[in-house]
Amino acid sequence: MNGNTMPKYNKAKNWQIMLWPAASTLNNIMNILLMFLTYIATGGYGIAVATAGMIATYSRAFDAISDPIIALFVDRLNPKNGKVRIVMWLGLTIRILSILTLFVWGIGRGMIFYIIVYMIY
Repeated sequence: MNGNTMPKYNKAKNWQIMLWPAASTLNNIMNILLMFLTYIATGGYGIAVATAGMIATYSRAFDAISDPIIALFVDRLNPKNGKVRIVMWLGLTIRILSILTLFVWGIGRGMIFYIIVYMIY
């Protein structure tokens, strides 16, 4: 080996290093907000706690059906810059709008509205 060769490192900018954990932090914040969803369902939407629990359970069953269907469409997606970034931003936008709708804009609109927005989430 030549003594003059130095290892080549990829250098990240400071803003890239600071924003790297932002995606997982945002997901954790949204999951913490979802822990308070039963309180919002009972106080803001007038839904009983047991009914809110049943809605949450049925939404997971709905996810078991809808997630493979969405995966089929995502697998067929082939954009120029890669599909992961596009799907990640689209999903994040849907999550943020659903959380804002459930916690801010939709209070007092009733159980059907709550169920629809929660299923979209």
